[in-house]
Amino acid sequence: MNKIKEFFTHPLIQVALVLGASTLVLSHFSKHVLAEPLSKLELGLPALLAMLFHGLIASKKTSWFSRPWIGILIIVLATILIIALNA
Repeated sequence: MNKIKEFFTHPLIQVALVLGASTLVLSHFSKHVLAEPLSKLELGLPALLAMLFHGLIASKKTSWFSRPWIGILIIVLATILIIALNA
């Protein structure tokens, strides 16, 4: 049980779970709500932003913006922005 708790509290796992949920939400929105589907770039934009963010903070582990909730917030905001702009 302790290993499972450690697994889900790891920052990269948390970001990966949010990225997966973001992709599922965007694909469901694209297929069932919009008249025409989203492009591949729009579907992959949250993951691209998360990769860029983690690449930028890789060398700055002690700064305040290297926390996982900042990356999760970027993913959620990108998802909401894509849905709002295409609705």
